[in-house]
Amino acid sequence: MSSGSTNNMLRVSIESQKFPGSYLRMDGRGVTEYSGSGGGAVNVQNHVASYETLIIVNHPDDNTFSIMSSAFPNVYLRMDGSDIKSGDTYAQGAGKVNCQCVSPVLFWVCRY
Repeated sequence: MSSGSTNNMLRVSIESQKFPGSYLRMDGRGVTEYSGSGGGAVNVQNHVASYETLIIVNHPDDNTFSIMSSAFPNVYLRMDGSDIKSGDTYAQGAGKVNCQCVSPVLFWVCRY
């Protein structure tokens, strides 16, 4: 997907319900090609600007979506839960969240 094709896509910011005024921030600097471990930084900011503006990319064929950075073309939100065991609870959280350059494995399913 080229950066020019994102003009008509849904742009969102994701605010924490537990910590109002805290927004998901994706810093994709240096993420220019696929890396197995991902890169960049995903954290929180107290305002919304370009790093906190995300693009929802729908994949209607399988009812999934991807979350893409609006500031860094072809950079997507990546969650690695490979070290998480189903049923276990992690008081401090676990796994790794960062950025990834275009990859078919970065699809999300919305459950609510």
